[in-house]
Amino acid sequence: MRRPLLSLCILAVSGAAVFVAAARVSNLFCCQHACQDDDELKWLQQEFKLDSVQLERIRTLHEGYKPSCRSFCEQIDDRKRELRSLLDNASSVTAEVERILAEIGSLRAQCQSAMLRHFDEVSRAMPPDEGRRYLSEMRRLTIESHEQIESAMTRPVHATHAH
Repeated sequence: MRRPLLSLCILAVSGAAVFVAAARVSNLFCCQHACQDDDELKWLQQEFKLDSVQLERIRTLHEGYKPSCRSFCEQIDDRKRELRSLLDNASSVTAEVERILAEIGSLRAQCQSAMLRHFDEVSRAMPPDEGRRYLSEMRRLTIESHEQIESAMTRPVHATHAH
């Protein structure tokens, strides 16, 4: 009786050790692989089978879009700092808090619109099938990720206590 229990314990500890070692090696490999190339668009070329001319066209679009993206991020971050400061010093939701929340919402909507226009432009620089696939994925990431959160928050809750 004692021997099977000891064997089971040794097996469990060995399995855990192998799992931890594999996870660390995998993490190390992924980090080294991801950090080897400082070209942030290399993945795009590989994933969407782009030739060097297409990649350079997309690189130009990407570099042209960065200032706009950075500007939206900075504006949103500024408003969020302002909001945190107001909330830290307020005992209730004031008209000023509501105004800043509306500004943040508006900036995010403008940012998403700009992103979608940029993704559309990038998709046109790709082979047609790859461009459609790229655009579909970017739209999903830009819009549907928010829809999933909203859907989760608006699912009907069954009120069992009402019966």
